[in-house]
Amino acid sequence: MSRKMVLKKYGSIFIVCILLVGLLSGCGMREKDAKAYVTATLDASYKGKFKEYKKQTDATEKEVKNLYQENIDTMMQSSGLDSIGASEKMTEKFRLLFQDILKAANYKVQSAEKTDNGFTVKVKVKPLKCFSGLQDELTKKLEAKMKTLKKIPSDDKLNELMLQEMYDLMADKLKNPEYGKAEVRKVQIEKDDDGVYSIREKDLTSLDAAMFPM
Repeated sequence: MSRKMVLKKYGSIFIVCILLVGLLSGCGMREKDAKAYVTATLDASYKGKFKEYKKQTDATEKEVKNLYQENIDTMMQSSGLDSIGASEKMTEKFRLLFQDILKAANYKVQSAEKTDNGFTVKVKVKPLKCFSGLQDELTKKLEAKMKTLKKIPSDDKLNELMLQEMYDLMADKLKNPEYGKAEVRKVQIEKDDDGVYSIREKDLTSLDAAMFPM
């Protein structure tokens, strides 16, 4: 089994699942409504703030909260914690950490412009850079730690040690997250045949990739 835990990208499917709850009604939609809709969607997806999103869509708060937790479950599965035998306590620590990572998303909805079939909304984002080089840092810490041990630990203890070191590194970096240069991305809100508006899925995926680069 590999002793390296590679930092993975956690946000990519998160927003898509949130959107499946309900879509904005298209009746009398204006530029300011489009801005509010995008902001509410991002806040629900990353910050765990559901109140405004509930107002903007036909979703109940319970539905959105359940999807939020389901997406955290997906992140946990993708992390590989189960496959390396993480303890229940350590798993819960990472679950809370992943929520903090999402909350670190840096975005600001700037403007909205009406198009033939909806709106183009500009969002300024900054990429999270604080985890750059994390794998190398983890390897060095583990090597230094192993030199202080009198005997080689069991597989379970070694896994727990690795996860604790990874957690400590990530949690420490999140205290003062570093970001890269800001850029403006465009998000399209389109109307379907029933007159219901929704955000284009591929634009949200692109936005997520810009905020959480590999």
